[in-house]
Amino acid sequence: MNNSLADKNSIYGFNSPCSKENLKNIREFIKNILVLKNITDPEQNQIIVAVDEICTNSIVHGNKENTNKCIDIYCKYLKEELVIEIIDKGLAYNISNYKEPSIQQLINEKQKGSMGLMLVKRMMDNIEFLRVGDKNICRMVKKVHYST
Repeated sequence: MNNSLADKNSIYGFNSPCSKENLKNIREFIKNILVLKNITDPEQNQIIVAVDEICTNSIVHGNKENTNKCIDIYCKYLKEELVIEIIDKGLAYNISNYKEPSIQQLINEKQKGSMGLMLVKRMMDNIEFLRVGDKNICRMVKKVHYST
């Protein structure tokens, strides 16, 4: 059974070494994919931020910025949805351990970080984390609207 877009003739793909310096290239790749389909500006911004956050977490936390490791990004348009998969071979992330912090808790504890996944969950229509063999797959789905 295929569990990833990577296994199915993906329409758009991008590969990058696990370095924060490559995040700009990842954002540009996503922007170009969104512009091709005339996705509205507000949705473009949400998708770019969501992909940037997940890729940053993968590069920094999952792969410890090891440039010998890579991150793959696949994008596929379905009727009114964009499916994005971010795949790596770093440490697995278990979303069931995630407890969304309250805004008040973040303010009280003056905590840096911990808001990224909360934002991603609010910007995307669906997000799931899978472990398939030695690969981590973050699959995000966003219902998209085309501007004219």
